[in-house]
Amino acid sequence: MLTGTGAGGSTTTISIFIYEAFFRHNDIGVAVAASLILLALSFAALTGLLRLAGARR
Repeated sequence: MLTGTGAGGSTTTISIFIYEAFFRHNDIGVAVAASLILLALSFAALTGLLRLAGARR
């Protein structure tokens, strides 16, 4: 059971934020937008890591 995010929400991760926006606050638009931002950041990080790994070969 989750007890909350503590410290006024300063420790909330993006995945918890998305979950709460979608299920607790029924704010589907915010949840989808945050999910797409997370996807874009993940893709950018992966692309950077793959380029870095390719440059070292």
